[in-house]
Formats: sequence, C-alpha cells, structure tokens
Amino acid sequence: MSIVFNYLDFLLYRDGYEDEQKQVITKLSNWEFQFRNSIEHFYPQHPLNGDIWDEHDELNSFGNLALISVSGNSMFSNRIPEEKAKVEHIINQSLKLEIMAHITKKLGWSKEKVKCHCDEMIAIIDNDIRKADS
Repeated sequence: MSIVFNYLDFLLYRDGYEDEQKQVITKLSNWEFQFRNSIEHFYPQHPLNGDIWDEHDELNSFGNLALISVSGNSMFSNRIPEEKAKVEHIINQSLKLEIMAHITKKLGWSKEKVKCHCDEMIAIIDNDIRKADS
C-alpha cells in the first residue's frame, strides 16, 4: 500500500497541484522524500471529540489516509483534522497530506471532502498510468 502513497507524492512533486487556480503544491518544490511507514487516518479512528465514522466507508478510504512517520502518527494521535492541519512539521511529510490540510483549513474535513479528495487523487494516478500506456 505504501507504494501507492509514494507514487502519488511523486506525481504531486513532479506536476504540482492547483486548487481553483491557486497553487497548493509547487511543481518540483524543495520537498524531500523520506522514510514513512505509518498509515495516518486524517479523521481519526477514535476521535477525542467528534463523531465516530463507519470504518467501512470514508474512515478507511484512500481519501482519508496518508503515509507519514510512526512518530508523526503518534503525535497526531486521535486529534481531529482541524487540529492536525496546524502541525506543519508533520503535515509536510506528505504532499497528499498537505492537500488534505489545505482542504481542511479552507472548507473543513467531512465525509464528502474525503470522497472528493479520494476521487481526485485516484484520477491523478489513473491519468499518469494512462499516459504511460499510450
């Protein structure tokens, strides 16, 4: 599973990312790949405050997950996304997570945002694979 997260981060690094014509991830930025092996639930499995999401729907969706370090995952613990989005030294471990934090700061993090983010990130991967096949 980690290869998918790393591949997506590579694509975001290579191509950048815009949200409504606003640059969120700069193409070929000074971001560095690092060893990450812990899957982070951006909306936590056991939130300190907030609703518990059904684990079979949005909670375990690619749109709600990011690959970060074990220590980063421990620091995030069961905080809600609005709190996590403020912890830049952890957010910066993953370009996908930077986008998730951007969405959260702008619009909040909800099941609908997870679905949209999932669809958009899968489309980025799918488009790159289709280019390679042609």
